Amino acid sequence: MPVKVTHNNSGHHYRIAIDIAKEGAEVFDLTPYFKGRVGDNNFGLQIVWYYQGQLLDVSGMKPFIQGNVGHYSFDDQKNLQMAPDAGTVSSTGDPKDCQANGQALYRFPEQMFPKEGIFKGFIGLLDDSDDGGHTHLTGVNIWFRVLGGVAQMGRACDFYISDLDIALTNAKEKLRQEGIEREKEFEKILADLQTKQTTI
Repeated sequence: MPVKVTHNNSGHHYRIAIDIAKEGAEVFDLTPYFKGRVGDNNFGLQIVWYYQGQLLDVSGMKPFIQGNVGHYSFDDQKNLQMAPDAGTVSSTGDPKDCQANGQALYRFPEQMFPKEGIFKGFIGLLDDSDDGGHTHLTGVNIWFRVLGGVAQMGRACDFYISDLDIALTNAKEKLRQEGIEREKEFEKILADLQTKQTTI
């Protein structure tokens, strides 16, 4: 059922619930929850963490997210494949952004999502308060896709996509990669011509 988004989200909080037990697989439309745009500085995504249906005490932990961002295609198994020029990004938050009632605020730095395409990675919680110096990390795999202002998120799975969508996505990525190769070839030809001109 489509969600009607109002300017104040009808008074509902912009929070996404994730169970650390990693049971099942769900796909979320982030539009009602996440209104950040490329270039937003310190914008926050609000997550409520659970463990087997019970609110998780995340106080003292640090919000953590890392992954790859950029163009993508799909393999024969319909799995997301990042383009070779995709960038690696990560962000570790402050313990004050985590609370006892499972609420964690993920503040993305300005360059967290520097390019259009897809973010595929891991979102979770980092606890480095152990006296022995051991760092504990837990979370789930996610993806974000931003096209025409619509953001989506998949949790613990790759999202379902039709064969037509796969064919179109792969064709676009192939054309983009070929464009990169042709540009390199053109730059080499131009450099060779300039060398010949200098020699003559």
